Amino acid sequence: MSRHADYRKLSVVKFYERRLEESLKSFIPLSYHPGGVETTRMLIEEANISENSIVLDIASGTGETATYIATNTNSEVIGIDLSRKMVEYANTLVKITNLDEKVKFILADAERIPLQDNIFDAALSECTLCLVPDMLRVLREMRRVVKPGAKVAVADVILAEKIPGNLANKVLHVSCIPTKRTLDDYINSFRKAGLREVKVKDVTKSVIDQINQFFKEEMGGEGSLYFPNTLEMGIRDIQKISIDLWLSGRIKYYIVSGVK
Repeated sequence: MSRHADYRKLSVVKFYERRLEESLKSFIPLSYHPGGVETTRMLIEEANISENSIVLDIASGTGETATYIATNTNSEVIGIDLSRKMVEYANTLVKITNLDEKVKFILADAERIPLQDNIFDAALSECTLCLVPDMLRVLREMRRVVKPGAKVAVADVILAEKIPGNLANKVLHVSCIPTKRTLDDYINSFRKAGLREVKVKDVTKSVIDQINQFFKEEMGGEGSLYFPNTLEMGIRDIQKISIDLWLSGRIKYYIVSGVK
């Protein structure tokens, strides 16, 4: 692994740990997945997660997706994340909510998953592959740990057209805005990872509906979508750029899946 790739990973971890700390101080919810629960539900459906499945959640963060899966499908879920703080928070959360017999979180790198082959009924992730340095390696690891015939499914922010180079910076990267990867890159990587029957579903409409509804109900058309005002200067400007990219169709949200 190159020093640059390690730096990118560390940047993402630190960014989201700062968000966690700010969330705990301000009591503002941390978790944000484009499209909200609706896209999570569609991802679960695409991954063929049924009752009593065993599921792997990649980059599980504070655990909302994993707990949603366990609560709504009665499945067992293991979440992995590169942030120790996120893992500790998520394990505390499931213990408080009495889900710790169904859900657990471990500290691990998605490019080197410390779990056995062929043990999961599905492996999924939300807003993860757009952030990892080596997408193909993560997909190969996800394929390795699922059972034959099981699905790997991701919901991700994907570039619809080229973004100007002056926007291709670390802050945009950790805000889940990719600067190079297109839908074809995802499809080709799924196939190179050995996944078959690759399917694509455009769920961008759910994200646009979420943005419009948020501004209508909460912000009156102004303000910050993701973060409280106390975060460092510059983030609010990045948020506005992000929203503009969504609304202009320059970035989209897709669910991509493949079968082992």
